[in-house]
Formats: sequence, C-alpha cells, structure tokens
Amino acid sequence: MFHLIGEHEPGSIVINAGYRDYDGPHASARMHELSALQFEVLTPWTEERHDYITFEMALEYLRTAKPRGGTLADWHGHGNDVQGAEQIWTAIVGPDTPARGEVENSAEVYQRDIAPTILDLMGIDYRGYDGVLGNPIELAVSRKAGH
Repeated sequence: MFHLIGEHEPGSIVINAGYRDYDGPHASARMHELSALQFEVLTPWTEERHDYITFEMALEYLRTAKPRGGTLADWHGHGNDVQGAEQIWTAIVGPDTPARGEVENSAEVYQRDIAPTILDLMGIDYRGYDGVLGNPIELAVSRKAGH
C-alpha cells in the first residue's frame, strides 16, 4: 500500500516497506545484506519488519543514491543561490484531516505553521505555547463545531 500512498507516478520514489526484498536502484552490498537480514530477524507481526532494518536501509539508500531535489540533476545544496531550496513539502494524514490529495495553487504556508497545525489537530490551543509562531494550515484542519 505504501507505493499507492507515496508515489504520484509509479517508480518516482523508492519505497521499500514490510517484508519486501530490495530490488531497486543503488543496491549496494550493504543493502543486500540488510534486505536478507529482515527475513532472519522477524517481528511478531506478519507484515512489519523491525524499524532498525527500515532505518538502516533508508540511510544506505541515502549514502549510495544521494537523491537531489525535484530531479537528479538539480539538487546540490541549500542556500539563496540554489533555486527551489526554499521549498519543503509535508504530508498531513489522519482521521481528522480532510482528504485533499496533492494540493496545488493554495495559499502560501511556512514551516513554522506545522507545529500549530499539529497542536490544533490534537485539540490543543497552540497560542499558549512560547515559540510557536505560525498558524494552523487551513487546508489541513477540519473545522468542527466549537473547534
């Protein structure tokens, strides 16, 4: 299911979750070792491997593939001189969030708006916390009576 959740176009994002052999790009010797290890150190669950394996596989992929920005050729660092470096993305999914899919042409939101959004979704008044500077992301929160 993660492929359906995370990929806008099939193959656009490397996703490996659950007990699934890694057969994707940049399959280093370490990646093959981790991929085999997941079948040896089983969890009590039938579909979830240990977080350690997932974490180590993700780090190995980052070490070997060195993924960059929107395309493989356009990401080499941060800073004012790197076009697009000011952009970030977030996914907000839960029982109290509207299902909107990928949102385009919306009002601009900032990283500082993530914390108040999470607090608002938890029913906590974000205005009572020092250092919380943003506002809840309107597209992410459902307005309920009295909320």
